[in-house]
Amino acid sequence: MKLSAILENYETVLLDQISADKVDETINLRLPRTAIIQEVTAALCSLSYISEKVTYAKPPTYAMLNLLLHAPNYRLPAEGFRESVVTFVNELKHKTEQFKNLSGEKNYQLYCKILRRAWDNDGSIDKNESGILELIRTELGIWLREHFVLAHHPDILSIWDIEQEYFVARNTMLATGIILTQDDHYLLAEEVAIQVKRSLGIEIDDNSY
Repeated sequence: MKLSAILENYETVLLDQISADKVDETINLRLPRTAIIQEVTAALCSLSYISEKVTYAKPPTYAMLNLLLHAPNYRLPAEGFRESVVTFVNELKHKTEQFKNLSGEKNYQLYCKILRRAWDNDGSIDKNESGILELIRTELGIWLREHFVLAHHPDILSIWDIEQEYFVARNTMLATGIILTQDDHYLLAEEVAIQVKRSLGIEIDDNSY
């Protein structure tokens, strides 16, 4: 479903929440509703905006987005969604064990230690830290898709209570408009799904990967 069609049915208070980090507050007060929707749509169709929000978001975020990306029409019922996300996080946690058995020059263990230290510092990764992590991935030959899997290493997940972090991650995605709601479902707009795939490094399906 197209983003503009979804936003047109949003209540004004929810639309204002989504536009908070996309439209200057003083301008927002003067813009008509249609103009605000256009501004929000432009931001959410931007790869740079989506990448900034999801690349170093805490692990539950990747599971949420991945589940929606692989769902019919990019939508899933709100009922049972949390359980599905937590289950997927645990599956990814077990998959990190496979990285220990892979041979080659990639030092996954070192990357996990650095990633954990970055998150453990203050619970988030700032622009300077993200630049360093990108450089380290390049030097170690670690793909972006591998980064998202490695973020579920047990040593990293132990920093948080994933059951509680689910609500923080979900609310953050709803506040940005990356994940939207409609008829008791969570969904991704078609245009947003394209940029989310690119941001997560998902060019092939999970089984092939």
